[in-house]
Amino acid sequence: MSYLTREELIERFGETEIVRLERNIAKTEGPNPSTSEKAISDAEEMVNGYVAVQYPLPLPITTEPVKRAVAVIARYFLYKDKPTEIVRLDYEDVIGWLKQIAAGKAVLIFPVADDQPERLVGTGIFVV
Repeated sequence: MSYLTREELIERFGETEIVRLERNIAKTEGPNPSTSEKAISDAEEMVNGYVAVQYPLPLPITTEPVKRAVAVIARYFLYKDKPTEIVRLDYEDVIGWLKQIAAGKAVLIFPVADDQPERLVGTGIFVV
C-alpha cells in the first residue's frame, strides 16, 4: 500500500522544487517522476520500519500525519547531500516523532468507520 503519490508530494512542496530536485539527481533537463517515486518508496519503507514496532502492516488507512512523514522524508532524500536547514529540521522532527511511535510514546489515530461498532477500552484491572 502506497502512502503518498508524486502528485501529493508536489502539492505539498511545489512542482518547481520537486522537478528541480528530480533533475539534479537524474541529471536530466525535464521532470523525472521515477526519481521522486523512488524517494517516496524509500521513505515509506523507513516509516514502516518505525511504525511496524507498534502496528501491524499494512496500516488500515493512510492518515495525514503518515502522509506528511513520508513527504518530509522523501523530500529530504531528494535533496541528497545538501538539504537546506529547514528541510533537515523537518526531517529530524519527523524522525523524532517516528521514534516516539516506535517507543509507544506517541500513537497513530485511525478514524472509525460509521458502520463499525465502537470498541470499549478496559482498564486492564480485574477484581477477584
